[in-house]
Amino acid sequence: MKHYQIRFNQHTDNALTKTKGLSFLFVLNGTLECSINKQHHHINSGDIILLNHDDTLLINHISGNYMQFDISPQLLDNVIDNPAAFDLQPNHNTVPMIKNALAKIGIVYLRKSQYYKLFIEQEIMSLLMLLIKYVPKKQQDMRFTSDHDVRLERVCRFIERHYAQPITLQDMADFVELSPAYLSKLFTRKMNMGFNQFVNDVRLEHVMQDLIHTDDTMIDIALQNGFTNAALLSRTFKKQTGISPSEYRKQHQQPVTRITTHNISKRELIIRLSPFVINDERQFIETPEIGRNIDITFSNNHDMIHHFNHIIQVGDMDALLSEQVQQQLITCQKEIGITHVLVKDVIESPNLISEEVSTDERISNLQRYNKVDACLDFLTRHNIGLILTINPIQDDETYIKHLSDFLKHVTMRMDAHEDINIKLYVKYLNMKRYKQIIQRVSIFIPNIKVLIHLNVDAPGDTMDMIQYDEHIEQVVFDANQNDIINYEATDDAVFEHAKHHIVDKTKKVQAFLAHHRIQKSLVLLNWNTLTGDTHLTNGEYFRGGIIFEQFLQLNKMIGTIGYWLNYDLHTHHAINEKEYMNSIELFHQYNGKRPAFFTSHLFKKLLPNILYHFENCIVVGAPHHFQIIVYDAEHFNPYLTLNTVLPFLDNKEVTLKVNDLLPGTYRIKHYTLDKEHGALYQVWQSYNTQSGIDAESIEYINRVSYPELRVSDQTVQKDFEYNLKLLTNAIHLIDVKRYIE
Repeated sequence: MKHYQIRFNQHTDNALTKTKGLSFLFVLNGTLECSINKQHHHINSGDIILLNHDDTLLINHISGNYMQFDISPQLLDNVIDNPAAFDLQPNHNTVPMIKNALAKIGIVYLRKSQYYKLFIEQEIMSLLMLLIKYVPKKQQDMRFTSDHDVRLERVCRFIERHYAQPITLQDMADFVELSPAYLSKLFTRKMNMGFNQFVNDVRLEHVMQDLIHTDDTMIDIALQNGFTNAALLSRTFKKQTGISPSEYRKQHQQPVTRITTHNISKRELIIRLSPFVINDERQFIETPEIGRNIDITFSNNHDMIHHFNHIIQVGDMDALLSEQVQQQLITCQKEIGITHVLVKDVIESPNLISEEVSTDERISNLQRYNKVDACLDFLTRHNIGLILTINPIQDDETYIKHLSDFLKHVTMRMDAHEDINIKLYVKYLNMKRYKQIIQRVSIFIPNIKVLIHLNVDAPGDTMDMIQYDEHIEQVVFDANQNDIINYEATDDAVFEHAKHHIVDKTKKVQAFLAHHRIQKSLVLLNWNTLTGDTHLTNGEYFRGGIIFEQFLQLNKMIGTIGYWLNYDLHTHHAINEKEYMNSIELFHQYNGKRPAFFTSHLFKKLLPNILYHFENCIVVGAPHHFQIIVYDAEHFNPYLTLNTVLPFLDNKEVTLKVNDLLPGTYRIKHYTLDKEHGALYQVWQSYNTQSGIDAESIEYINRVSYPELRVSDQTVQKDFEYNLKLLTNAIHLIDVKRYIE
């Protein structure tokens, strides 16, 4: 059963609501005018008001945003022996702590983080403990003479709180350990009325409020106030008041309008809530960090880590002439490995091949392919292959002529055919045009290999091409979460579906090929682990652990992963903003490495043999040299993240224990990739100014925005133990190697 309700900016105009349990009104900005128990209240920005059980609330006006948090009476009864009414004054010293708890609850609820329900339940307990320990209790207005009986007081309080439930004299007698006859006499003597009349009086008070301030049906009003049917309610009401419920409603009802919700984005609400979070260890009640103990015993299950090949997209081929691009590719080749660079259609590239000119020279001095030669020289020097996109815009005859001239030059220039590491990438071609192009290309490169793009929802001639042509080596597909949603949406259910999209799409492609009895290696070219308008959250959403999780899930499903090289090239070739977000870049401005680069680099470091794998921990290697990888992969809508330090959302203490190692001394190399170590954007913002960033600052930023590396030795007798702090979407790689003795 859900023990709480969270609402933002939601109320019913001119409707008096009754509090069930406890309710907090928290004004995030602006002001709120309301009546509580018929007394007017003006609540300012940052203020809270606590409503106790059966308090009435009428919201008159709101200018701004507010949060309402309700705790059910059932929960209060379960955790508090005698629930009391709390007298929370605005200047009470617990108010900052209560705001802190409410803000945390609101942020976690809006973001729907992993275990958010458990977190909210935990915060409710802390909130109740604050109230019980520190907040004064109200003197409750009981219906007694001064000569009251404690047992009768307990019964009356129970009836006041549970009037909507079936209540019998026998139940109440058992509750206070009296006989029914004695309790009945006690009521008559002390309350000047019988037991049933008292119960009905309490119920009818609430019935009258519902008749005045709601448009609920008679059966609904009866059931929600303890009467079994509308006829019983009508008889009891008329006996007590002399008129029917319907007549009473006609005489006293106030107009009721629909529920009014002031629309505001979840992100804006999180921004409003975050200043009230106290990031201080010296809190009255500390929220314990989520801890985890991982007990590791090696097994030989013969499972393996398979490292991916990588294709890097650079747009037009002449981008390879840029010194910055060359340096970035050399870095990628060294640290993550590259098999090929993918370029746009060279025949359609505007500045790559010079135009033919009329000349009286027998052989023209104009070298039309001068830029092409320089690009090929660079790739050959660094053993990087080239993939040419085939995307004809010109008419068939003209395009094939220009393509033939290009390939003739390339093949004649290379020393030997084995040096020509060139493949084709084909997308959106029909069978006829594909045959024409591949037949002409095969004249120059007989063993040309082709990567063909497959859209399983609209395959066109793709399957015929795969079955027709032995040159086709790999099948390429895209899997971006924004493909399945409106990228401005933040709906939780849609996001929950989107976060599984990459693996689901891969399985769909595999099943499609299997259905057609085709076995080809897969290339995931354009992909992304973000959902939503990420321009609004650029850099604020650290996602290293999510990318690492995708690598593990895709490990045996695909052979090659594609990236874009850097931000500038990618945006230059994007058709629109959405296409820009269709793939992951490895570099940002000024050669700064993105977390995706470091994630891929750490994955390349992994030893092949898997010794242990459970949830978000994997151990690879051998008993004398192993690597423990602990990662967090918390999928939440990036639109709902903030570039703000809120440790309660991040910190998770992890204790590792590896059992039954050989005694000896082990060297430990601990790599940490998280938003504090390796998140370029965090450092970038710190050094940005109104005038931009100078060269010295850029050099420093690129130097310090690396994963952390700590090296130490540890003597092990039998078991290896290690502690770490895991931030949201962090990756920790602990490389443990025994010294030879």
